[in-house]
Amino acid sequence: MLKNILIAIFVLILFFSMFITFDYFERMQSTVSAGSLPKTAVAVTGQFDRVQYGLQLMADGAIDELFISGVNKGAGMTSATFADQFHLSPQLRADEQAGRIVLAPDANTTLENAVETACWLEANSDIDRIALITSDCHMPRASLAMARAVPWRVTVERLDVPHPAGGDARSCSITDFVKFAATWAITLLPDRFWSRDVIQTCLMVNDSNGTG
Repeated sequence: MLKNILIAIFVLILFFSMFITFDYFERMQSTVSAGSLPKTAVAVTGQFDRVQYGLQLMADGAIDELFISGVNKGAGMTSATFADQFHLSPQLRADEQAGRIVLAPDANTTLENAVETACWLEANSDIDRIALITSDCHMPRASLAMARAVPWRVTVERLDVPHPAGGDARSCSITDFVKFAATWAITLLPDRFWSRDVIQTCLMVNDSNGTG
């Protein structure tokens, strides 16, 4: 009896491992190209090239709206100095002033990026499709968290940051996979367990705006 139980547990663990491994590599692939993007994109901080790529898409007219999650000192940037740090053109500065570029300051982790974005989408119910911009190794866990956090109406497309011309694709580490597996498990829980601080900020902002 005990032997059968142990075999069953082993089979379940093996099946789960195979499933999340497949999901991991599947999520590394972009689902859209720069020429067929939704009108709204979300860039998450952690590497400057993610933000720069989102700004370039905005400057090229490939997207109409850019939400940047995690604009804070921990990510090496602040809202006050953002325009100068990223050398925004007059048009992009105008986009920021008009709210077409949104700098969200509260997220410090991938899970918090997802919660912060979901909060913003709750207050912008006309958006039903977004392009998530991040690096290929970060994309699996970022897209998983994002898809599980955002309102059900929103489709999350994946857009990897291009590698430099002539450069080799970065090899993802086992740590990236372990973090993905952990994210897979954590995001099965209600998002109030992901980040209490960001959730509370979201509730306060949406209450002050009369939403939620």
